[in-house]
Amino acid sequence: MRIGKSTGARLRAGRALTDFLLLFAMVGVTLQIFPSQAIEPSREKSTVFDWRENTQNGHWYRLTEPDLSWLEAESQAQSKGGHLVTINDATEQEWIYNHFADSKRIWIGFTDMGQEGHWTWLTNDGGIWDATAMSGTSYTNWGVGEPNNNADEDYALMVWPDWNGVIGGWTDGKDSVGNRSYGLIEATQPTPWYNEYDFASKGVVAYWPLDGTAEDVTGNGNDGIVVGATPTNGMFGGSYHFDGTSYIDLNENYSGLNEITYSLWFKAEVLAAHPEPVGHHGRVPFRHRGNFADHNPSVWSNRMSVSIHDLDGNPYADTTLPISTQAWHHLAYGYGDGILFAYLDGEKVIDEPRTGSIDWSNYMWTRIGYHSSNYEFLNWIGEVDEVVVFNRVISPYEARLLASDANDNDIADFWEDPAGSGWIENPTTNHYYRLTTPMNWLQAKETAENWGGYLVTINDAEEETWLDATFNYAEARRAADMWIGFNDIQVEGEWEWLNGESALYTNWYSGEPNDGGDPESSEDAAVMNYFR
Repeated sequence: MRIGKSTGARLRAGRALTDFLLLFAMVGVTLQIFPSQAIEPSREKSTVFDWRENTQNGHWYRLTEPDLSWLEAESQAQSKGGHLVTINDATEQEWIYNHFADSKRIWIGFTDMGQEGHWTWLTNDGGIWDATAMSGTSYTNWGVGEPNNNADEDYALMVWPDWNGVIGGWTDGKDSVGNRSYGLIEATQPTPWYNEYDFASKGVVAYWPLDGTAEDVTGNGNDGIVVGATPTNGMFGGSYHFDGTSYIDLNENYSGLNEITYSLWFKAEVLAAHPEPVGHHGRVPFRHRGNFADHNPSVWSNRMSVSIHDLDGNPYADTTLPISTQAWHHLAYGYGDGILFAYLDGEKVIDEPRTGSIDWSNYMWTRIGYHSSNYEFLNWIGEVDEVVVFNRVISPYEARLLASDANDNDIADFWEDPAGSGWIENPTTNHYYRLTTPMNWLQAKETAENWGGYLVTINDAEEETWLDATFNYAEARRAADMWIGFNDIQVEGEWEWLNGESALYTNWYSGEPNDGGDPESSEDAAVMNYFR
């Protein structure tokens, strides 16, 4: 049965132990109660790269990677310039509880590994607590009956929403393979998230955060030279201001690429002329001798113009969209797989098929800001931030993530998930959605629950159309399957959603579900597939 209008996506049944991509939803801005959980909108979702400042004590906090033992978590905390957290009082306990609620349970820096029953903090500045006397100089928030030292449990965990009747209660645990969690790091100063990032996995060949220097933080040696530009506050952290005469030369070394994407943030101060925020050292920004010659992002009559030209100067594609002064805008553009493309503020504005390749034989370096005394009207007055170069074409989904910071933590959503995904809000449902790396349905179900969500429930054609447009994998990765929450695992042939909602909408592909043509094949979970 199919209800509602058709979309490009279709459902088919699949085996729950087959690996596919995961698509799941998380409760958004309104409080909603589901059969097994409630997620409160007042709590903020945190990420592995997300340092948060506690203004009450001036310290910074962030999570370790998941699934670590206590000793592993402390080792990672030290590598990031801190230790597992010391909780000094009820005020700090409440702040941690409210800011890291999605982690479910975390290692803290309280331990009695040195002397049984004698609990101390790793930093030695939070007091001590004696388990025999059940008292001490340290603040504690043990759950009822804790610590119980069950089988040599020497390390403290904080648990959400409560433990043994205590909100955010503590329990003691073992440092073992079977007892793994996040740790919470506390430090006096945050370390830059990009110091530990695997840029190669994202196809990033150069990245200039422009946080007070023109260093290429990928380690590929494309460090720039600052001439007159002044550091200032940016879209994410710091940026540079350009006065029409100042500039930064980005001495790149990534020739030979057959595909390329440029990404940057800009804020214009002057719109009356035709300034270009980033450009080739000369008149045009990115000049490649080949089937396309240059990309010109520039301001014309209070509008952002993105033009792509061939070698003779004939426009391949041209678009203009309104921008305003003193407002940050994101631009991403490039060439690959026979397509010339550009995105402004996450929306595609150029999508032109073209054949050919990039010829790097006459390439010159890129300059931000001042271009040439012969073309003063091109000289940039304003700010530029977060210049990134990819050795591939980014997807529409990735363009939106590069242009967004949903949790307002000064890191573009693109960087916050190892799989290249992040949370995207559907403004109609007020729910958040994301993808993960390939896994089977049962693993996907467990992962979604661990992240405070569930495999996606598709309620109507409008929601499916949004999913199709947002996670357009037919374009982004040449088609892929995605698990959803529809299944008949409990009773063969009786399909239901994991979150208990009624199955009023379906969009089965012709002949589905067919159980693989064999009732013993156990195709008990639904797959969303982009057949065209």
